[in-house]
Amino acid sequence: MRTALTITFVVCIGLGGCETPDDATCATCTDSGGFVFDPGTVPDTHSGSDTASPEVASPDVSVGVDTETTPDVHAPDIALPDTVVPDTVVPDTVVPDTVVPDTAGPDTYLPDVPDTTPVDTQEADTSEPDVTLIDTFIPACGNGKLDAGEACDKAIASGDGACPTECPDPSDPCKQGVVAGSADGCSAYCDVEPVTAPIEGDGCCPPQATVKEDADCKATCGDGKVGFGEECDGTNLNGKTCASFGYTSGSLVCLGDCSSSTLTCPNSHLILYEFVPNILIVDDLRRVRWHPSGDMALILGVGGKVIRYDPVTKGISLALTLPGQATDLAAHPDGTHYLVVGNSTDGKTPKVWRLDVDLETLDVTSTELPLALTGTPAVVIHTRDESEMAFVVGTWTPGGGAYHNRVYLIDEDAIVNSRVYVGSAGLQGVMWVPAASGLYATSPAVVTSEGVNGKGFQTWILETNVQIPGTGTNSFGNAGRGAFRPGGTYGLVAGTSSNIVYVFTGGDWQKTYLGTNNGGSPTAVSWRPDGSRALVVAGSTGSPVEAKVWDHRPSGPGSYNAATWTDVSIAGFGNPPYNGDFDSDLLDVDWRPGSLCDEGLMVGSDNGSAFSPTLGLLVRFWDQDDPDCD
Repeated sequence: MRTALTITFVVCIGLGGCETPDDATCATCTDSGGFVFDPGTVPDTHSGSDTASPEVASPDVSVGVDTETTPDVHAPDIALPDTVVPDTVVPDTVVPDTVVPDTAGPDTYLPDVPDTTPVDTQEADTSEPDVTLIDTFIPACGNGKLDAGEACDKAIASGDGACPTECPDPSDPCKQGVVAGSADGCSAYCDVEPVTAPIEGDGCCPPQATVKEDADCKATCGDGKVGFGEECDGTNLNGKTCASFGYTSGSLVCLGDCSSSTLTCPNSHLILYEFVPNILIVDDLRRVRWHPSGDMALILGVGGKVIRYDPVTKGISLALTLPGQATDLAAHPDGTHYLVVGNSTDGKTPKVWRLDVDLETLDVTSTELPLALTGTPAVVIHTRDESEMAFVVGTWTPGGGAYHNRVYLIDEDAIVNSRVYVGSAGLQGVMWVPAASGLYATSPAVVTSEGVNGKGFQTWILETNVQIPGTGTNSFGNAGRGAFRPGGTYGLVAGTSSNIVYVFTGGDWQKTYLGTNNGGSPTAVSWRPDGSRALVVAGSTGSPVEAKVWDHRPSGPGSYNAATWTDVSIAGFGNPPYNGDFDSDLLDVDWRPGSLCDEGLMVGSDNGSAFSPTLGLLVRFWDQDDPDCD
């Protein structure tokens, strides 16, 4: 801030230049710079000589630049006395020299101003797309015309351009028409989405649905169409050839169960084996059944142990332990659960357990079913028949020189049918004969095989409730468990006291000798899910010791041919890693379903004694010519 000063100026005229006043007679004097001194009027306020006059005279006048802020100092100030100007102007003008950068500042920063000006931002906010969207959609929707960018117009009541409220379903029953978009935004249109919910009668079986949830999941094998769960149907191979499975030539065969067989693709198709290490389960491994997905298998051990096999890691783990002795198990075709039969720990009470399977994690939980069975449960299978979806359980009870054998049909955790008959031996196996086989006109049937202290065969025709004893079996030995060919017309039963397989063809029985009888008695039969081949496992025999296995390959979908057997026994069974002996028997076998690799599992007894058991036997097998196996 500047302070206002009152200054009296006296001008002396007429004298020449002098540096100081003349004398007392001269009242005024003009110095060499043109300033006039009046000693009598203005006292000298300098603190020394007037040497400041030269400092102030010229520079102080030039300070007139400060006219921007101090209008009092104008050109007329040239005549001001020396004494006033220095005192007032010097501090005011020297310090404010910083005004120069102040005034220069705008010149320096002006180029930067456009970089940060908000004008650019405002132009982006009002860009052309914003204006276009408003002009195109908002004003047009609802004007009764189908404008550019609209799928429909809500003001059009019907016909072309009207917004749909429902959509027709396409011809594919597993797809549905749905309304997408919004009528309010004039963007509604008909779209197609897959059917995901099981609805009976709509002709579609959604992914992951089961027959229980949706009756449409039933495929009709033989109608020429490849339906849900079918690989082929008749001559319809669904576009597949031998090359689809890695073979260089040959033609696929569609079997009676609408699954395709690669056995007609050239190569030997011999069976190879891999010992699966077991450091977990002591004593025999008695039964094995794959889950329908092929993602795991369950194995029954001694003492109620249920073991899970993982085909990816090729390892086993203990799934759970049942409170009793488990005899046999079977899986429901939909994969939701297994049924296990057996006895109480003391062997006096028959037991049935349901093993529920979490389809996401494959974890297993057990529930004991309150079913009133009689006798010792020996076997359980599932019909896998759309016309009669049920588990079949067989039991036997000795008494009075004969055996009372019983067959139970179980569905939805309840007994839905049963039959009891007297036999000369105790029941050991059951086979389900589907109505599609045609052996008993339109009726399915249950065939039983008896081998406890004797032999015997019976057929129960369900439609007529008639029981027929087996014929032509006088020379037969003890009969064990068997299996009916999927999509075929005959079944195979293990002859447990010899090297014989008994063949059931409906009208009679016949037998096939599996090589020389050298003690390798069959114990179990398993068909490949498509019915293209069967494996029969037996005990160990020979020198050197080998575990006996026979491979049956039907020549076609027709009747049984005895010349279709190949010995594929496990050689070197007495050597590591098997270390088997004559007490080491193969007890069960099962093919893996739903797998590109033609493979499965075998289980067997340990090579110890009842008093000193060792680890149970587990073997993986596969087709050596299958390119999908490793």
